[in-house]
Amino acid sequence: MIAQAGPALAVGPAAVLYAFGRTRLTFWINLFFTPFLLAGPVTGLLLGGAKGVIIGNIIVFWATIPPWIYQLHKQAHAVDRG
Repeated sequence: MIAQAGPALAVGPAAVLYAFGRTRLTFWINLFFTPFLLAGPVTGLLLGGAKGVIIGNIIVFWATIPPWIYQLHKQAHAVDRG
């Protein structure tokens, strides 16, 4: 449940950014995190086996939440001003 809560919390800000027409921005955010989404579980595997994979996934997915919220906040203020 904890592992899936991280990505679930990023869906809301991503959906709003899509609604604002900021699909290019969401693409770049996802592209930025792709190497981490690959490296986190592999590093976890090397350090802690199967449990390490899960922990690596949890850390990476939860780390994606602040950039999504930051960009949502930034874009919402840009819409208010524009």
